Amino acid sequence: MLYRLALVLLLWGTCATVALANQMTLTWINPTTNTDGSPLTDLAAIVVYWRADPLLPWEGIGEVGPVTSVVIEPVLVGSYTVRARNIPGIESANSNLVGVKRPHHPIITDAVIRR
Repeated sequence: MLYRLALVLLLWGTCATVALANQMTLTWINPTTNTDGSPLTDLAAIVVYWRADPLLPWEGIGEVGPVTSVVIEPVLVGSYTVRARNIPGIESANSNLVGVKRPHHPIITDAVIRR
């Protein structure tokens, strides 16, 4: 099993620029060890999830290779998380969440905002 990912939200420019571009970059640190402490040698992908409401299930909105960032466009109101997936298909727990109340006024939860 994979350990929990750390997720960072980067917004390029000001909030007004983000509103016009309606995009954001999610950035994270990929795991390097399994939950048992052994080295992670089979990281296959990072899966990006979104949901509009905490009562709804997560919806996979994209899968990328073992990279450390992805551009989300358009930005949807709701929450975002990422999970690491290894070659056998086992997914990690959710990273910390990034919440967006309105596309042009992001609410950051356990993340860093840079301008």
